[in-house]
Amino acid sequence: MSQPAAKPHSNGKRVLLVDDDELICKSLRRLLESDGFAVDVANNGETARNLISLENFDLVLSDIHMPGKISGIELFHFVKQSKDIPFVLMTGFATLAETREANELGVNGFLAKPFKMDDLKKLLLEIIAEEARKSPEPQQESINESYCKLGIDDFISGKQIQYQIFVKLGEDKYIKIAHEGQDLTIERIQSYKEKGIRHLYLLKDDFQKYMKFNLGLVSLVKTNHTVPKQKKLHLMKHTSEVILEQIYSANIDAQSFEDAKAVVEASVAFLAEHQETCDLLSALNTQSDVLYAHSVGVSMYAAMVSRKMGWHSPSTLYKVSMGGLFHDIGKKEIAREILVKPRTSLNAEEVRTLETHPTRGAELLSTVPSVSSDVLQIALQHHEHDLGTGYPAGLKRGKIHPLAKLVGFVDEFCYWVLKGPDSPGVPVEDAIRRITMLYGSSLDTTFLQALKRVCKLTP
Repeated sequence: MSQPAAKPHSNGKRVLLVDDDELICKSLRRLLESDGFAVDVANNGETARNLISLENFDLVLSDIHMPGKISGIELFHFVKQSKDIPFVLMTGFATLAETREANELGVNGFLAKPFKMDDLKKLLLEIIAEEARKSPEPQQESINESYCKLGIDDFISGKQIQYQIFVKLGEDKYIKIAHEGQDLTIERIQSYKEKGIRHLYLLKDDFQKYMKFNLGLVSLVKTNHTVPKQKKLHLMKHTSEVILEQIYSANIDAQSFEDAKAVVEASVAFLAEHQETCDLLSALNTQSDVLYAHSVGVSMYAAMVSRKMGWHSPSTLYKVSMGGLFHDIGKKEIAREILVKPRTSLNAEEVRTLETHPTRGAELLSTVPSVSSDVLQIALQHHEHDLGTGYPAGLKRGKIHPLAKLVGFVDEFCYWVLKGPDSPGVPVEDAIRRITMLYGSSLDTTFLQALKRVCKLTP
Protein backbone atom coordinates (compact mmCIF):
# COMPACT_ATOMS: atom_id res chain seq x y z
CA MET A 1 0.00 0.00 0.00
CA SER A 2 1.35 3.46 -0.86
CA GLN A 3 2.17 5.97 1.83
CA PRO A 4 0.60 9.46 1.75
CA ALA A 5 2.26 11.87 -0.63
CA ALA A 6 4.54 14.43 0.89
CA LYS A 7 3.77 18.10 0.54
CA PRO A 8 5.68 19.76 -2.33
CA HIS A 9 9.07 21.16 -1.30
CA SER A 10 11.26 23.95 -2.54
CA ASN A 11 12.85 22.40 -5.63
CA GLY A 12 9.44 21.38 -7.03
CA LYS A 13 10.64 17.89 -8.10
CA ARG A 14 8.46 14.89 -7.31
CA VAL A 15 10.01 11.44 -6.85
CA LEU A 16 8.28 8.06 -6.71
CA LEU A 17 10.24 5.72 -4.41
CA VAL A 18 9.51 2.01 -4.99
CA ASP A 19 10.84 -0.57 -2.50
CA ASP A 20 9.29 -3.24 -0.26
CA ASP A 21 11.73 -2.57 2.58
CA GLU A 22 9.98 -0.11 4.91
CA LEU A 23 13.15 0.88 6.75
CA ILE A 24 14.94 1.75 3.50
CA CYS A 25 11.90 3.68 2.29
CA LYS A 26 11.66 5.65 5.51
CA SER A 27 15.36 6.53 5.46
CA LEU A 28 15.45 7.49 1.77
CA ARG A 29 12.27 9.49 2.04
CA ARG A 30 13.64 11.53 4.94
CA LEU A 31 16.86 12.20 3.02
CA LEU A 32 15.12 13.25 -0.20
CA GLU A 33 12.63 15.49 1.56
CA SER A 34 15.47 17.23 3.42
CA ASP A 35 16.93 18.06 0.00
CA GLY A 36 13.70 19.64 -1.23
CA PHE A 37 12.04 16.74 -3.08
CA ALA A 38 8.40 15.75 -2.73
CA VAL A 39 8.30 11.97 -2.24
CA ASP A 40 5.60 9.34 -2.80
CA VAL A 41 6.27 5.76 -1.74
CA ALA A 42 5.01 2.50 -3.27
CA ASN A 43 5.81 -0.87 -1.67
CA ASN A 44 5.44 -2.96 -4.85
CA GLY A 45 5.42 -2.67 -8.61
CA GLU A 46 1.63 -2.88 -9.02
CA THR A 47 1.03 0.09 -6.73
CA ALA A 48 3.82 2.03 -8.43
CA ARG A 49 2.31 1.39 -11.87
CA ASN A 50 -1.08 2.62 -10.70
CA LEU A 51 0.42 5.77 -9.21
CA ILE A 52 2.38 6.50 -12.39
CA SER A 53 -0.80 6.13 -14.44
CA LEU A 54 -2.67 8.63 -12.25
CA GLU A 55 -0.01 11.13 -11.20
CA ASN A 56 2.91 13.06 -12.66
CA PHE A 57 6.42 12.38 -11.36
CA ASP A 58 9.80 13.87 -12.27
CA LEU A 59 11.74 10.68 -11.46
CA VAL A 60 11.24 7.06 -10.35
CA LEU A 61 13.69 5.43 -7.92
CA SER A 62 13.01 1.67 -7.77
CA ASP A 63 14.46 -1.55 -6.42
CA ILE A 64 14.79 -4.39 -8.96
CA HIS A 65 13.40 -7.27 -6.88
CA MET A 66 10.03 -6.73 -5.21
CA PRO A 67 7.10 -8.94 -4.17
CA GLY A 68 4.27 -9.30 -6.65
CA LYS A 69 4.10 -9.73 -10.39
CA ILE A 70 5.90 -6.54 -11.46
CA SER A 71 9.66 -6.28 -10.94
CA GLY A 72 11.72 -3.11 -11.24
CA ILE A 73 12.65 -4.03 -14.81
CA GLU A 74 9.01 -4.54 -15.80
CA LEU A 75 8.09 -1.27 -14.12
CA PHE A 76 10.80 0.45 -16.16
CA HIS A 77 9.32 -1.05 -19.36
CA PHE A 78 5.94 0.41 -18.40
CA VAL A 79 7.39 3.85 -17.65
CA LYS A 80 9.36 3.94 -20.88
CA GLN A 81 6.29 3.08 -22.94
CA SER A 82 3.81 5.32 -21.12
CA LYS A 83 5.51 8.48 -19.84
CA ASP A 84 9.27 8.12 -20.42
CA ILE A 85 10.37 9.88 -17.23
CA PRO A 86 13.86 9.42 -15.69
CA PHE A 87 14.26 6.06 -13.97
CA VAL A 88 16.91 4.94 -11.46
CA LEU A 89 17.33 1.32 -10.36
CA MET A 90 18.69 0.16 -7.02
CA THR A 91 20.51 -3.12 -7.63
CA GLY A 92 22.53 -5.81 -5.87
CA PHE A 93 25.24 -8.22 -6.96
CA ALA A 94 22.66 -10.98 -7.48
CA THR A 95 20.82 -8.87 -10.06
CA LEU A 96 23.77 -8.29 -12.38
CA ALA A 97 22.00 -9.87 -15.39
CA GLU A 98 18.93 -7.69 -14.92
CA THR A 99 21.16 -4.65 -14.45
CA ARG A 100 22.83 -5.28 -17.82
CA GLU A 101 19.41 -5.66 -19.45
CA ALA A 102 18.23 -2.39 -17.93
CA ASN A 103 21.39 -0.61 -19.06
CA GLU A 104 20.80 -1.75 -22.64
CA LEU A 105 17.23 -0.47 -22.43
CA GLY A 106 18.38 2.97 -21.34
CA VAL A 107 17.82 3.29 -17.59
CA ASN A 108 19.06 6.72 -16.47
CA GLY A 109 21.13 5.50 -13.53
CA PHE A 110 22.01 2.69 -11.10
CA LEU A 111 22.75 2.53 -7.41
CA ALA A 112 24.44 -0.65 -6.20
CA LYS A 113 23.28 -1.66 -2.72
CA PRO A 114 24.50 -0.75 -0.20
CA PHE A 115 25.12 2.80 -1.42
CA LYS A 116 26.04 6.05 0.26
CA MET A 117 23.42 8.74 0.59
CA ASP A 118 25.80 11.25 -1.02
CA ASP A 119 25.98 8.99 -4.09
CA LEU A 120 22.18 9.04 -4.35
CA LYS A 121 21.97 12.82 -4.09
CA LYS A 122 24.76 13.30 -6.63
CA LEU A 123 23.10 10.94 -9.13
CA LEU A 124 19.67 12.56 -8.82
CA LEU A 125 21.09 16.05 -9.26
CA GLU A 126 23.00 14.92 -12.36
CA ILE A 127 19.85 13.41 -13.88
CA ILE A 128 17.77 16.51 -13.13
CA ALA A 129 20.43 18.75 -14.67
CA GLU A 130 20.58 16.54 -17.77
CA GLU A 131 16.79 16.60 -18.15
CA ALA A 132 16.84 20.38 -17.86
CA ARG A 133 19.40 20.57 -20.66
CA LYS A 134 17.29 18.31 -22.87
CA SER A 135 14.03 20.12 -22.17
CA PRO A 136 13.48 23.07 -24.49
CA GLU A 137 12.64 26.44 -22.97
CA PRO A 138 8.94 27.34 -23.19
CA GLN A 139 8.36 28.36 -26.77
CA GLN A 140 6.89 31.79 -27.12
CA GLU A 141 4.35 32.20 -29.83
CA SER A 142 5.55 34.43 -32.65
CA ILE A 143 3.90 37.84 -32.61
CA ASN A 144 1.93 38.84 -35.67
CA GLU A 145 0.53 42.35 -35.58
CA SER A 146 -2.28 41.55 -38.00
CA TYR A 147 -4.10 38.91 -35.91
CA CYS A 148 -5.53 38.53 -32.41
CA LYS A 149 -6.14 35.22 -30.66
CA LEU A 150 -9.35 34.06 -29.00
CA GLY A 151 -10.10 30.91 -27.01
CA ILE A 152 -12.09 28.57 -29.23
CA ASP A 153 -14.94 28.35 -26.70
CA ASP A 154 -15.57 32.08 -27.20
CA PHE A 155 -16.98 31.20 -30.62
CA ILE A 156 -19.72 28.93 -29.25
CA SER A 157 -22.45 31.53 -29.23
CA GLY A 158 -25.19 30.18 -31.50
CA LYS A 159 -24.86 33.33 -33.62
CA GLN A 160 -23.20 34.16 -36.88
CA ILE A 161 -19.74 35.64 -36.58
CA GLN A 162 -19.69 38.64 -38.90
CA TYR A 163 -15.94 38.44 -39.48
CA GLN A 164 -13.33 36.29 -41.16
CA ILE A 165 -11.93 33.56 -38.89
CA PHE A 166 -8.49 31.97 -39.18
CA VAL A 167 -6.50 29.02 -37.81
CA LYS A 168 -2.77 29.33 -37.24
CA LEU A 169 -0.83 26.64 -39.12
CA GLY A 170 2.66 27.72 -38.22
CA GLU A 171 4.87 30.72 -37.67
CA ASP A 172 3.27 33.65 -39.52
CA LYS A 173 1.04 31.27 -41.50
CA TYR A 174 -2.75 31.50 -41.11
CA ILE A 175 -5.56 29.89 -43.07
CA LYS A 176 -9.10 31.24 -43.33
CA ILE A 177 -11.73 28.76 -42.12
CA ALA A 178 -14.80 31.01 -42.21
CA HIS A 179 -15.77 33.98 -44.36
CA GLU A 180 -17.55 37.09 -43.16
CA GLY A 181 -21.11 36.25 -42.10
CA GLN A 182 -20.60 32.50 -42.39
CA ASP A 183 -22.09 30.44 -39.57
CA LEU A 184 -19.45 28.53 -37.58
CA THR A 185 -21.55 25.73 -36.10
CA ILE A 186 -21.05 24.21 -32.68
CA GLU A 187 -20.39 20.85 -34.39
CA ARG A 188 -17.64 22.40 -36.46
CA ILE A 189 -16.12 24.05 -33.38
CA GLN A 190 -16.17 20.68 -31.61
CA SER A 191 -14.39 18.99 -34.51
CA TYR A 192 -11.60 21.59 -34.30
CA LYS A 193 -11.29 20.98 -30.56
CA GLU A 194 -11.01 17.24 -31.15
CA LYS A 195 -8.08 17.96 -33.47
CA GLY A 196 -6.31 19.83 -30.69
CA ILE A 197 -7.09 23.38 -31.82
CA ARG A 198 -7.62 25.59 -28.77
CA HIS A 199 -7.52 29.08 -30.30
CA LEU A 200 -8.87 30.82 -33.39
CA TYR A 201 -7.84 34.18 -34.81
CA LEU A 202 -9.47 37.36 -36.10
CA LEU A 203 -7.88 40.22 -37.98
CA LYS A 204 -7.07 42.97 -35.49
CA ASP A 205 -9.67 45.45 -36.75
CA ASP A 206 -12.37 42.75 -36.74
CA PHE A 207 -11.27 41.66 -33.28
CA GLN A 208 -11.86 45.16 -31.90
CA LYS A 209 -15.37 45.23 -33.33
CA TYR A 210 -16.14 41.71 -32.08
CA MET A 211 -15.03 42.62 -28.56
CA LYS A 212 -17.20 45.74 -28.66
CA PHE A 213 -14.32 47.91 -27.53
CA ASN A 214 -15.34 51.48 -26.90
CA LEU A 215 -11.79 52.70 -26.69
CA GLY A 216 -11.39 54.90 -29.74
CA LEU A 217 -8.16 53.18 -30.68
CA VAL A 218 -8.80 53.02 -34.43
CA SER A 219 -9.14 56.76 -34.79
CA LEU A 220 -6.29 57.43 -32.39
CA VAL A 221 -3.71 55.34 -34.22
CA LYS A 222 -4.40 57.23 -37.44
CA THR A 223 -2.95 60.40 -35.88
CA ASN A 224 0.72 61.33 -36.05
CA HIS A 225 1.37 59.84 -32.61
CA THR A 226 1.68 56.23 -33.68
CA VAL A 227 4.12 53.98 -31.83
CA PRO A 228 7.18 52.65 -33.68
CA LYS A 229 6.67 49.02 -34.63
CA GLN A 230 9.80 47.88 -32.81
CA LYS A 231 8.65 49.44 -29.55
CA LYS A 232 5.25 47.75 -29.82
CA LEU A 233 6.76 44.37 -30.55
CA HIS A 234 9.25 44.76 -27.69
CA LEU A 235 6.44 45.49 -25.22
CA MET A 236 4.34 42.57 -26.48
CA LYS A 237 7.32 40.19 -26.42
CA HIS A 238 8.31 41.30 -22.91
CA THR A 239 4.76 40.73 -21.68
CA SER A 240 4.80 37.18 -23.07
CA GLU A 241 8.13 36.53 -21.34
CA VAL A 242 6.80 37.81 -18.00
CA ILE A 243 3.75 35.56 -18.30
CA LEU A 244 5.82 32.46 -19.05
CA GLU A 245 8.68 33.11 -16.64
CA GLN A 246 7.00 34.75 -13.65
CA ILE A 247 3.26 34.07 -13.78
CA TYR A 248 3.02 30.53 -15.11
CA SER A 249 2.67 27.79 -12.52
CA ALA A 250 1.83 24.11 -12.73
CA ASN A 251 -0.79 24.84 -10.05
CA ILE A 252 -2.90 26.82 -12.53
CA ASP A 253 -5.60 25.12 -14.59
CA ALA A 254 -3.91 24.83 -18.01
CA GLN A 255 -6.84 25.89 -20.19
CA SER A 256 -7.65 28.82 -17.89
CA PHE A 257 -4.03 29.96 -18.18
CA GLU A 258 -3.98 29.74 -21.99
CA ASP A 259 -7.28 31.60 -22.36
CA ALA A 260 -6.20 34.35 -19.95
CA LYS A 261 -2.82 34.63 -21.69
CA ALA A 262 -4.63 35.27 -24.98
CA VAL A 263 -6.78 37.97 -23.35
CA VAL A 264 -3.84 39.76 -21.70
CA GLU A 265 -1.61 39.63 -24.78
CA ALA A 266 -4.43 40.99 -26.95
CA SER A 267 -5.02 43.79 -24.42
CA VAL A 268 -1.34 44.73 -24.48
CA ALA A 269 -1.33 44.60 -28.29
CA PHE A 270 -4.17 47.15 -28.42
CA LEU A 271 -2.69 49.40 -25.74
CA ALA A 272 0.67 49.33 -27.51
CA GLU A 273 -0.94 50.85 -30.62
CA HIS A 274 -1.11 54.34 -29.14
CA GLN A 275 1.69 56.44 -27.70
CA GLU A 276 -0.09 57.42 -24.48
CA THR A 277 -1.14 53.93 -23.39
CA CYS A 278 2.08 52.36 -24.61
CA ASP A 279 4.06 54.86 -22.54
CA LEU A 280 1.93 54.09 -19.47
CA LEU A 281 2.66 50.37 -19.76
CA SER A 282 6.36 51.04 -20.33
CA ALA A 283 6.42 53.28 -17.25
CA LEU A 284 5.21 50.38 -15.09
CA ASN A 285 8.17 48.33 -16.24
CA THR A 286 10.79 51.03 -15.61
CA GLN A 287 9.51 52.28 -12.24
CA SER A 288 10.12 49.05 -10.31
CA ASP A 289 11.58 45.66 -11.16
CA VAL A 290 8.47 43.85 -9.93
CA LEU A 291 5.69 46.36 -10.69
CA TYR A 292 5.07 45.32 -14.30
CA ALA A 293 5.19 41.60 -13.45
CA HIS A 294 2.70 42.20 -10.63
CA SER A 295 0.39 44.16 -12.95
CA VAL A 296 0.52 41.42 -15.59
CA GLY A 297 -0.11 38.82 -12.87
CA VAL A 298 -3.19 40.66 -11.62
CA SER A 299 -4.44 40.98 -15.19
CA MET A 300 -3.94 37.24 -15.80
CA TYR A 301 -5.55 36.03 -12.58
CA ALA A 302 -8.42 38.51 -12.91
CA ALA A 303 -9.23 37.15 -16.37
CA MET A 304 -9.03 33.55 -15.11
CA VAL A 305 -11.24 34.21 -12.08
CA SER A 306 -13.75 36.09 -14.26
CA ARG A 307 -14.20 33.09 -16.50
CA LYS A 308 -14.54 30.68 -13.59
CA MET A 309 -17.30 32.89 -12.17
CA GLY A 310 -19.19 32.80 -15.48
CA TRP A 311 -18.32 36.34 -16.54
CA HIS A 312 -17.80 35.30 -20.16
CA SER A 313 -18.68 38.57 -21.90
CA PRO A 314 -15.66 39.45 -24.07
CA SER A 315 -16.10 43.12 -23.20
CA THR A 316 -16.02 42.34 -19.47
CA LEU A 317 -12.95 40.13 -19.82
CA TYR A 318 -10.99 42.83 -21.59
CA LYS A 319 -12.03 45.55 -19.12
CA VAL A 320 -10.88 43.30 -16.29
CA SER A 321 -7.64 42.56 -18.11
CA MET A 322 -6.91 46.22 -18.80
CA GLY A 323 -7.93 47.16 -15.27
CA GLY A 324 -5.44 44.62 -13.97
CA LEU A 325 -2.70 46.06 -16.15
CA PHE A 326 -3.43 49.66 -15.08
CA HIS A 327 -4.62 49.23 -11.48
CA ASP A 328 -1.26 50.37 -10.06
CA ILE A 329 -0.44 52.95 -12.74
CA GLY A 330 -0.51 55.70 -10.10
CA LYS A 331 2.67 54.21 -8.62
CA LYS A 332 4.60 55.54 -11.58
CA GLU A 333 4.47 58.95 -9.85
CA ILE A 334 5.78 57.59 -6.53
CA ALA A 335 9.50 57.50 -5.72
CA ARG A 336 11.13 54.16 -6.49
CA GLU A 337 12.73 53.95 -3.03
CA ILE A 338 9.25 53.83 -1.49
CA LEU A 339 7.98 51.18 -3.91
CA VAL A 340 10.85 48.76 -3.29
CA LYS A 341 10.56 48.94 0.52
CA PRO A 342 8.59 46.30 2.42
CA ARG A 343 5.41 47.95 3.70
CA THR A 344 6.41 47.18 7.29
CA SER A 345 9.53 49.34 6.80
CA LEU A 346 7.61 52.43 5.61
CA ASN A 347 7.14 55.36 7.96
CA ALA A 348 3.76 57.07 8.35
CA GLU A 349 4.47 59.70 5.70
CA GLU A 350 5.63 57.08 3.20
CA VAL A 351 2.47 55.04 3.83
CA ARG A 352 0.32 58.12 3.13
CA THR A 353 2.27 58.73 -0.08
CA LEU A 354 1.87 55.11 -1.20
CA GLU A 355 -1.87 55.20 -0.53
CA THR A 356 -2.29 58.09 -2.97
CA HIS A 357 -1.62 55.79 -5.93
CA PRO A 358 -5.30 54.93 -6.65
CA THR A 359 -6.22 58.63 -6.94
CA ARG A 360 -3.09 59.39 -8.95
CA GLY A 361 -3.85 56.46 -11.25
CA ALA A 362 -7.44 57.54 -11.89
CA GLU A 363 -6.27 61.08 -12.65
CA LEU A 364 -3.68 59.76 -15.12
CA LEU A 365 -6.14 57.47 -16.89
CA SER A 366 -8.82 60.18 -17.09
CA THR A 367 -6.55 62.11 -19.48
CA VAL A 368 -6.33 59.18 -21.92
CA PRO A 369 -9.34 59.04 -24.29
CA SER A 370 -8.75 55.37 -25.07
CA VAL A 371 -9.35 54.17 -21.48
CA SER A 372 -12.94 53.32 -20.52
CA SER A 373 -14.62 54.61 -17.35
CA ASP A 374 -14.78 51.04 -15.97
CA VAL A 375 -10.99 50.71 -16.15
CA LEU A 376 -10.62 54.10 -14.48
CA GLN A 377 -12.89 52.94 -11.62
CA ILE A 378 -10.80 49.79 -11.20
CA ALA A 379 -7.69 51.92 -10.72
CA LEU A 380 -9.49 54.24 -8.28
CA GLN A 381 -11.32 51.66 -6.14
CA HIS A 382 -9.20 48.48 -6.08
CA HIS A 383 -8.12 49.14 -2.46
CA GLU A 384 -11.64 49.77 -1.15
CA HIS A 385 -13.14 47.09 1.15
CA ASP A 386 -16.74 46.15 1.93
CA LEU A 387 -16.40 47.16 5.60
CA GLY A 388 -15.30 50.68 4.67
CA THR A 389 -11.74 50.16 5.89
CA GLY A 390 -10.11 50.66 2.50
CA TYR A 391 -8.80 53.73 0.69
CA PRO A 392 -8.93 56.34 -0.78
CA ALA A 393 -12.65 56.95 -0.07
CA GLY A 394 -13.54 54.33 2.55
CA LEU A 395 -16.36 52.97 0.38
CA LYS A 396 -18.58 50.20 1.76
CA ARG A 397 -20.38 47.21 0.26
CA GLY A 398 -22.65 48.20 -2.60
CA LYS A 399 -20.68 51.35 -3.42
CA ILE A 400 -17.64 49.64 -4.92
CA HIS A 401 -17.52 48.90 -8.66
CA PRO A 402 -17.81 45.08 -9.07
CA LEU A 403 -14.84 44.91 -11.44
CA ALA A 404 -12.77 46.93 -8.96
CA LYS A 405 -13.75 44.48 -6.20
CA LEU A 406 -12.56 41.57 -8.34
CA VAL A 407 -9.27 43.22 -9.27
CA GLY A 408 -8.73 44.24 -5.65
CA PHE A 409 -9.24 40.65 -4.51
CA VAL A 410 -6.81 39.33 -7.12
CA ASP A 411 -4.34 42.13 -6.31
CA GLU A 412 -4.23 40.90 -2.71
CA PHE A 413 -3.70 37.31 -3.85
CA CYS A 414 -0.86 38.31 -6.20
CA TYR A 415 0.71 40.37 -3.41
CA TRP A 416 1.33 37.08 -1.59
CA VAL A 417 1.88 34.60 -4.41
CA LEU A 418 4.22 36.66 -6.64
CA LYS A 419 7.68 37.68 -5.49
CA GLY A 420 7.92 41.27 -4.31
CA PRO A 421 9.40 43.53 -1.59
CA ASP A 422 7.06 42.05 1.06
CA SER A 423 6.70 38.46 -0.15
CA PRO A 424 9.12 35.78 -1.35
CA GLY A 425 6.24 34.22 -3.29
CA VAL A 426 4.32 31.78 -1.12
CA PRO A 427 2.45 28.69 -2.43
CA VAL A 428 -1.10 29.38 -3.62
CA GLU A 429 -2.61 27.45 -0.70
CA ASP A 430 -0.73 29.66 1.77
CA ALA A 431 -1.75 32.83 -0.08
CA ILE A 432 -5.43 31.85 0.01
CA ARG A 433 -5.18 30.88 3.68
CA ARG A 434 -3.64 34.26 4.58
CA ILE A 435 -6.29 36.20 2.65
CA THR A 436 -9.06 34.21 4.35
CA MET A 437 -7.54 34.85 7.77
CA LEU A 438 -7.07 38.59 7.13
CA TYR A 439 -10.50 39.37 5.70
CA GLY A 440 -12.72 36.69 7.22
CA SER A 441 -16.47 37.17 6.69
CA SER A 442 -15.98 40.27 4.53
CA LEU A 443 -14.25 38.19 1.85
CA ASP A 444 -16.33 37.60 -1.28
CA THR A 445 -16.74 33.83 -1.32
CA THR A 446 -17.69 33.85 -5.02
CA PHE A 447 -14.27 35.23 -5.89
CA LEU A 448 -12.58 32.86 -3.45
CA GLN A 449 -14.21 29.71 -4.86
CA ALA A 450 -13.46 30.76 -8.44
CA LEU A 451 -9.80 31.35 -7.53
CA LYS A 452 -9.60 27.91 -5.93
CA ARG A 453 -10.88 26.35 -9.17
CA VAL A 454 -8.28 28.30 -11.14
CA CYS A 455 -5.59 26.92 -8.81
CA LYS A 456 -7.00 23.36 -9.01
CA LEU A 457 -7.84 23.30 -5.31
CA THR A 458 -11.49 22.33 -5.83
CA PRO A 459 -13.26 20.19 -8.49
